[in-house]
Amino acid sequence: MKKLFTLIIMAGLAFTTQAQNITNTLGATGKLEVKTSGGVEALTVTDGSQVIISNVASPTPKTGVILDLNSTDKTLQFPMLSFNTYVGVTAHGAGRMFWDSDNNRFGMFYGTDILDFARIIDSRDGPASLKYVQGNPAGTSIYIGLDAGNGYNSGAGPNNGDQENVAFGHDALYSIGTADGTGSLAEQNTAIGGSAGYNVTTGQGNTALGFTAGVTGDAGGGELDYTTAIGYGAITTADNQIMLGRTVDHVVIPGKANIRDVLNLKPMSAAPSSPVNGDLYVNSTDNHIYCYLGGVWKQLD
Repeated sequence: MKKLFTLIIMAGLAFTTQAQNITNTLGATGKLEVKTSGGVEALTVTDGSQVIISNVASPTPKTGVILDLNSTDKTLQFPMLSFNTYVGVTAHGAGRMFWDSDNNRFGMFYGTDILDFARIIDSRDGPASLKYVQGNPAGTSIYIGLDAGNGYNSGAGPNNGDQENVAFGHDALYSIGTADGTGSLAEQNTAIGGSAGYNVTTGQGNTALGFTAGVTGDAGGGELDYTTAIGYGAITTADNQIMLGRTVDHVVIPGKANIRDVLNLKPMSAAPSSPVNGDLYVNSTDNHIYCYLGGVWKQLD
């Protein structure tokens, strides 16, 4: 009978304990510690509302941090959620993060009504994540695209003294180099398009817009300065030169062209093929200027 009475009392105490909160009021400098069998403070709660989870003995709470994960050999595992399961769910608050196990990327809830995913730069995902995005913090340069600024990426490119180079596209500013013999740096070059500005090494102030547009690939071409190449395959061959399109292309100006400097016609050994009325050329043999009018070339000077 005594044994039965004792069991009834113990069961009642257990039931009462289950129904109660366990409260511990810390002192001004107190803390609650949960230690491992080896004496390591695995969980610490300080009077400053800081929680430390650690596998390091005697961790020091960092100032201004509410949750401190303290370890030298362990990582943080985010909850792994299925994208297909949680698309459209509206019960999640803004700022909550997880690992999207369907697409192997981080997910973030931006609001209570919208579930969206924040993509991180991933070199495995090609153009979709702007492969090999890299920049030069001290020089404010940025290279976006597979092998864009390859010289920089390989360690042979400009050091932190370079300034404001911008490349966007596969192989754009591919050959960007270090200081040349005079100490000049590759600076203020802009290249947009696949292989645009490919040959620029130590040149500065060059602009290339279009697939393979840029400076000549001949010896010294990468050192040209202040050139502008616009259009597919447009190539500049001298400093301060502007090239619109390829050498075989026609540049058509539908209105009036106002030339405020010198019009330089490159001498040719033979008349251009398939001319139209109004075409001009300089004959390099007799050094005369010819204009195509009424189906024939007429000497103007």
